[in-house]
Amino acid sequence: MEPMFSPDERKELLELAREAIKARLEGRELNYQPTNPKFLEPGAAFVTLYKGGQERKLRGCIGHIEPVEPLWESVVHNAIAAAFYDPRFPPLRKEELPETTIEISVLSPKKEFKGTDQEFIEYLAQHKPGVVLDWGFTRSVFLPQVWEELPDPEQFLAHLSLKAGLHPLAWREAKKYTFTVEEFDDASLRH
Repeated sequence: MEPMFSPDERKELLELAREAIKARLEGRELNYQPTNPKFLEPGAAFVTLYKGGQERKLRGCIGHIEPVEPLWESVVHNAIAAAFYDPRFPPLRKEELPETTIEISVLSPKKEFKGTDQEFIEYLAQHKPGVVLDWGFTRSVFLPQVWEELPDPEQFLAHLSLKAGLHPLAWREAKKYTFTVEEFDDASLRH
């Protein structure tokens, strides 16, 4: 897959996410004016925060699965939300930021999967995409990175159903969507 972003564009988005968090920690406004046309287009993105080096641990993850705002705004809003409003974690403290790795995942448009449950499992096993399950009243999403922790497609789908607060086989009744991501983090930029 051809990358959507150059190394310089990736660096700018990562620096933007870090600066947005830093500005919030310092109680000041973010001063950023996008000039890159790609950043002004609607974009769906997740921002994930990790603590630690090789044994990195999740510290927050929030995002949009639909392109509801310009990409740069999606990065800013989700960086702040991942740092301060992920209900699984306390708000990020200023002293944590230097040891925090920021990862951005820019999502492709999602595609509905129309095959049988068995075909879906086979497709997931082969391609390892991001998945959205939609029951109409609720939906649940896993980025492709989750395959590292849950490599078995049936376990992956069971956990995705449980994440929505439903029974492990609820995925069978859901509308199923897949997507790909371009992901990049600032671990190499910070050292």
